[in-house]
Amino acid sequence: MGSSRIVSTFNTRRKNIRISYVVLISMCFLLILSSCINDQIVENTDASKEGIQKECQTSDDERATQKFTHSQESYPHLNPSIKIGGIEELGNSIGNLMNGGLVAIRGDTLYFSNKNNFGYLYSKRLDGSDLTQLSSDKPYFINVAGDWIYYVNTCSDAGDDEYMKLYRVSVDGIIRQSLGGRGSFVLVVDELIYYVNFDDNACLYSMRLDGTDKRKLSDNGVLRFNVIDDRIYYICNTKNNIYGMRIDGSDNHRVGEITADFFHIVNDIIYFLNSSSNSRLYSMDIDGENMRRLHDNRVQFINVYGDKILFSEASIGMRGGNLYSMNTNGTDKRLLMEANTSDIHIINDRIYFIITSGDINSELSFELVTMGLDGSDKISVN
Repeated sequence: MGSSRIVSTFNTRRKNIRISYVVLISMCFLLILSSCINDQIVENTDASKEGIQKECQTSDDERATQKFTHSQESYPHLNPSIKIGGIEELGNSIGNLMNGGLVAIRGDTLYFSNKNNFGYLYSKRLDGSDLTQLSSDKPYFINVAGDWIYYVNTCSDAGDDEYMKLYRVSVDGIIRQSLGGRGSFVLVVDELIYYVNFDDNACLYSMRLDGTDKRKLSDNGVLRFNVIDDRIYYICNTKNNIYGMRIDGSDNHRVGEITADFFHIVNDIIYFLNSSSNSRLYSMDIDGENMRRLHDNRVQFINVYGDKILFSEASIGMRGGNLYSMNTNGTDKRLLMEANTSDIHIINDRIYFIITSGDINSELSFELVTMGLDGSDKISVN
């Protein structure tokens, strides 16, 4: 996650590419293909800037804000079958999807992008058994709901017709179905899929789980979004302002006066990387008030889990940096790992993340690992 562009593609052992991972083409997807931006620090390029970008618009005055509150925690710690207000089930947590959605869970089975085998879709029991390849697609934004796995296929060697296409595959890998069109940032909420539609200027859409009944929710181009109860909050892809609207697309308002590269809403608090402050980590109330800086150094990836924030600092010349935890009020900062860490996922009280190693001028390798929230018990997932 980083500046106004977020990216992530893992092509194992690629040469002469300055930290690739770009979820989109040049900027055309939310986590794929390299980026060394301002101040020689590699940042994530954002996915939803494909096609023509339109000025973000609001239903009232551009500076209007509203006070919205939500009675329950905004996102579950786990993705399966946890109620959030009126929401019965999410296909993955928002925090995980913000980090590329490389890992999801259903029951005692993980579904993940296997970096040891070209990023293909695999499943594996939590105890480490039954490692199974389900597809030769390279998935991002993995969601699991019912008997299906939903994702965006970033498989570049499949040709232009496959690239960034939305698919679902049965959990046993036997059935593979196209959901039609190209996109990014897929989120399954109950019986609907919300996604950024690359076939329509990165506008926000919804559709049914079988790909039918596609509906446009906003005329604004979207980088990424959060769904909370009956509202959607999103970052506009032209000015990086945060907006809120009802889940049907009505009542569209700008939230606060800030610009953000990344955001995650938990318990009516917005945690975000502040574009105006060189991607420092901040928080503010959901109405845009009470902005607070939480960390002085530049940050690239974050995931909020309960009363903790897990984050990777930005580093010069590499993607991601040292991994830390701290309380959501900015206190009790702790170093968990000294390495080039990125793409922070949290499932069942464990952190899943990528470690990048090697020399950017020769070869890089990417490993998906997991460890406890305190940094103990590190295990390779691949």
